[in-house]
Amino acid sequence: MDVRPEVQAAFNAEVQQALPPTVYNAGGCASYYLDSNGINSFSWPWSTGRMRRRLADFDPEAYVTEGPEQASYGPTAPSGSRSVRGR
Repeated sequence: MDVRPEVQAAFNAEVQQALPPTVYNAGGCASYYLDSNGINSFSWPWSTGRMRRRLADFDPEAYVTEGPEQASYGPTAPSGSRSVRGR
């Protein structure tokens, strides 16, 4: 399962638009949250409550999924792992 590229791009744009006034970006000093291009790809600029509300609803249309025969954890899967579909 992968996030659709257009969904990821929209989310990243929303986050980047909200970050400038936060303490992580607006301090006027060097911040380890900012990469060499000045982009903060670490911080959530809103409240924990907003994060909880956003994560409460799963939108399957935001993802590209593969059939169960293609799903795999790969060679590093822990013993006894199950696919998401197996829950």
